[in-house]
Amino acid sequence: MKTSKYMVEKLNAYQKEISDGINGTKYDTKVTNKNLNYKIIKNYNDVGGAIIPVYESLNLSSKSIKLSLESLCFLVHLNGHNKNLLLFLITFQTNSENLLINWDSTIINQYMKFCETTELEVPTVGVVKETIKRLAAKKVITNVKKRLYMLNPILVAGVNVEKKNKMLNEYSKYALKKKKDTHEELFPTIYNLKG
Repeated sequence: MKTSKYMVEKLNAYQKEISDGINGTKYDTKVTNKNLNYKIIKNYNDVGGAIIPVYESLNLSSKSIKLSLESLCFLVHLNGHNKNLLLFLITFQTNSENLLINWDSTIINQYMKFCETTELEVPTVGVVKETIKRLAAKKVITNVKKRLYMLNPILVAGVNVEKKNKMLNEYSKYALKKKKDTHEELFPTIYNLKG
């Protein structure tokens, strides 16, 4: 039976494989990541009456974007590839400084590989393209310009007030450029999220 540790190891290998492809994009979307090495007790050996722990190395990613309580309003209503693509983008593609997400055929292929790695149904390229459009329609992300999206800052926690304000204002500017109501863009209706 496959354990979550097996999946963590597969994801760490996957992350290492795609990390070069994430960086070096033409937009300010550089995603930094490094693995942190932990030592966990795997077993104990009895050596002449002394119990000696046997350690195992465990590498875990340091990459994180903290999600806000409000993000639950989004996540509980998303399903399938909508939820999976969003989690993939948050984990592997979102710049934690400005919430920008580069979007191109490389990212699409990386998501498909992510689905394969995590043993999910692997979508077609067309399904992935439709899914990113649905996430934008659901106002979880917004299209900034061709091949560039921004994660809705309402989803993000763990940043100081000034930084959060800057993110909210940037997101609002994109909404206003599209002649959309900023409140509706930041707080989509639950009905819009379903499906």
